Amino acid sequence: MKNIISISKVSKQNIKNLNKKCLKATFLCFLTLITFSIAIPAANAVVYHNSETITTNTTWAADVHVIQNYVQVNDDVTLTISPGAVVKFDSSAYMLVYGTLNATGTPSSKIVFTSLKDDTYGGDTNGDGSATSPAPGDWGGANGGIYLNGGGSYDGVGIFENAIVRYGSTSYGNFRLYYSDSFTFKDSVSEYSGSNGIHSVSSSPVITGSAFRNNTHNGVYVSGGAPVLTDNVFTNNGLYAAHLVSVAVTSYSNNTGSGNGINGIVLQNAGVNSNQTLDSSIPYVIEGYLQVNDDVKLTFEPGSVVKFNSSAYMLVYGTLNATGTPSSKIVFTSLKDDTYGGDTNGDGSATSPAPGDWGGLNGGIFFNGGGGNEGVGIFENAVVRYGSTSYGNFRLYYSDSFTFKDSVSEYSGSNGIHSVSSSPVITGSAFRNNT
Repeated sequence: MKNIISISKVSKQNIKNLNKKCLKATFLCFLTLITFSIAIPAANAVVYHNSETITTNTTWAADVHVIQNYVQVNDDVTLTISPGAVVKFDSSAYMLVYGTLNATGTPSSKIVFTSLKDDTYGGDTNGDGSATSPAPGDWGGANGGIYLNGGGSYDGVGIFENAIVRYGSTSYGNFRLYYSDSFTFKDSVSEYSGSNGIHSVSSSPVITGSAFRNNTHNGVYVSGGAPVLTDNVFTNNGLYAAHLVSVAVTSYSNNTGSGNGINGIVLQNAGVNSNQTLDSSIPYVIEGYLQVNDDVKLTFEPGSVVKFNSSAYMLVYGTLNATGTPSSKIVFTSLKDDTYGGDTNGDGSATSPAPGDWGGLNGGIFFNGGGGNEGVGIFENAVVRYGSTSYGNFRLYYSDSFTFKDSVSEYSGSNGIHSVSSSPVITGSAFRNNT
């Protein structure tokens, strides 16, 4: 009987121990399952949009969205893309925005617009492994990537912040703006397009804190309007860092560039309609002309470099203020001159500057104070070189005031200063090697 009782006690104790072990094992398994589910989240859904027209305010979730043919956002309608969403375009697919496209991401959850062949974002969406790779011009076709059309009474509004756009159209690039009511591109990237990072016509894009790189043509191309460029980086774009044509000159500051075809902000047939100051962060290249209107002042900060393409000139009806310092002179010279501002035209030693390189028949920097205009020039600690064969580096005509102090005028194709019916004040300056 004692043995039986002893065995019973042992058996009960073993059973208790076994129960504890089972409970502990179950708990560990439960924890393992929880840990596994946290470590490996479920993949984002893939949503297809084929020839879709959006007629009411709509929000796309943070999924992978594939656009086939097109997506159209109607006037007075907003399409909002959630942070973390990836939008991929099939061949020649595009977005047409008559209303508003809002793509506001966050630094940790950027919104991406790219080629269906791009596995870098959103994974291998087309399921072909490494059989295809993305390339400039993959999407957008003749319509031009993301097309913001504000023509007529449409809005054509774009809001991009913490966004990445890549591999767009060979016709216009990643973006095409046409009379857009408003377009902002902030803390974002436009890259690898088949044309321009942004192509804008008769719009005034505000572009800040963004990067434009490896675009086939220009980082930014703007025709008309009053664009704002601040704190941007332009790298390895095939033609110009930024090409601004027939624009109203506004605020361009803290922009930098390297490896671009023309490594500067190009102002072609541009006008200064209000007081403006341009900083020294990147060279400015003049094509055609840059005109400073009457009763308006354009100021270049110390250290600024202004280069002129063949026959380009400046026409000053108002005031041009080029006041540098002994250690940060302001330079006006030929695009071929690598001495100041580096190899801006990116041709190494293939070309060299020569007298008469710029200014053409208009005469370098032309101060025209005739007919009630001012034609005022203020130059201090400045260097001007290689200007026109017609008049030289400067042409003064009834200038209200012109001062040239502690400065240099050299290597012109004619005169260091050519003045008619004006009273220039010239002090402490050097004139050398003028033709």
